[in-house]
Amino acid sequence: TLTAMGGYDNPYLYQVSGTTPDAPNIVVGNDGVVSVTSAFNNSQMLTVTVSIRVGELGNTEMLDEEMTIVVVPKLSLTVPATLRSTPNSSGVIGNATAFGGTSPYTIILQSVTPASSAANFVVSEAGEIRIQTAFPAFATATLALVLRDSLAREVTATVLVLVQENLAGGGLTGLGNLVIIGGYKSNGNAALTYRNDSWRSEDSTLTNWVSLPGGTYDDDYGYAVAVQAGSIYLVHNDSDGSESPLWASAASSKGTEWSNIATIPHSGERTFPYLTSYKNNLLLFGGVKSGLGQTDVWRSTTNGLNWSQLTADGLPSSAFDGASAVFNNVLYLITGVSSQHLWRSTNGSSWSRVSTHNGNVINILPASISRGASMAVFDDKLYIQYDNKLYYSSNGTNWSTVTLPSGFNSRGRANMLVYEDRLIILGGLGRNNNNYTSDTYNDIWASKTPTSANSWTEITDGSSLPWDTRASFGAVVIADTE
Repeated sequence: TLTAMGGYDNPYLYQVSGTTPDAPNIVVGNDGVVSVTSAFNNSQMLTVTVSIRVGELGNTEMLDEEMTIVVVPKLSLTVPATLRSTPNSSGVIGNATAFGGTSPYTIILQSVTPASSAANFVVSEAGEIRIQTAFPAFATATLALVLRDSLAREVTATVLVLVQENLAGGGLTGLGNLVIIGGYKSNGNAALTYRNDSWRSEDSTLTNWVSLPGGTYDDDYGYAVAVQAGSIYLVHNDSDGSESPLWASAASSKGTEWSNIATIPHSGERTFPYLTSYKNNLLLFGGVKSGLGQTDVWRSTTNGLNWSQLTADGLPSSAFDGASAVFNNVLYLITGVSSQHLWRSTNGSSWSRVSTHNGNVINILPASISRGASMAVFDDKLYIQYDNKLYYSSNGTNWSTVTLPSGFNSRGRANMLVYEDRLIILGGLGRNNNNYTSDTYNDIWASKTPTSANSWTEITDGSSLPWDTRASFGAVVIADTE
């Protein structure tokens, strides 16, 4: 607002006689109020010099004055939506960029969720985001950043950090492509259609898929699949059931090319075994041979090329048709037989049944959990899916339960794994009254906060997907190499 003084006390007149640079959107009213009538579209700071004439009504004398208007872009803080790192690594993972306002700027790390991860991160005043203390395993964290300019104006922004690792039976967590392999479709009356097709998701919606060249491995189900160093590994029975070939697809091929790189040296066929990447080694254990559960453990330190048998201790004969996962650097497995189903190991060879804190070995999960449970690690918790229930634990011993939404069909032999910042469940074989049905599924459900039943949403009911319903199939997430 301009203020004129003196003269004959007549009404004052104001007008803009010119601007440098030209700014026709700057006007002044007869009350002396200077206004910007339409927004400046510039993305940089702009200084406008305004020439103003002031006079009195009925008086020819005019005064020329100048004023300066500084147009400052809105203060903003730009950060990537997602940053990622790998376990056991530290250093700079990204940058936050300040814009607008008035420099100098200060960027502050306001909070980290979960709070237990706060000590792992440092953000410099210039916006450099760094993992100061490496995570030993998969983790997710949300960082809240504050940008403050020289006039103490503030804006905030958040960034999701994904620390990726190879999960046992569940692939590489985080960003990339979801790949599904094989399995079977139930046609009722115990008739099964076996599959050796494979598909890869093309974007994060999980609704766009491309068919991969069919593997030369046989039509089968009960695959054991794992990811290590970006490559996919698959174990199954050969056509006559005499041995278990190991197939591999290199990271660069993204599931399009497969090679038979080895034969697991255990004798005979093996159905529903466990294959996992644990402490940078591939482990194969358990499974069914001639109708009997197996208790041997095999390890490869050469990415599947060579295998040696470990001296196994405590692995139950019920270790088949279940799932495994690495949680807090401990390998967990859930078996295919109720009442003896949750076990753990710190080396892959010596196993103990999970017990309560007072040492009593009891059935800490419902006895109804039997063949076909799935398991994953997400947001510092271990999850088990079976029927229409989701069980979760922060320590592997004390468990809570979530009932999935009514639209989620009760099932087993599905796949549960981490994709981006979500836990997802897909496919499976229907269950009713503690028995399997003839229904197979290809729907996909997801949640960013899995412990909340209302957070689960159906991404697709499967009707529009190019791949058919299936159970006991392989599913992994491979890193996007492009």
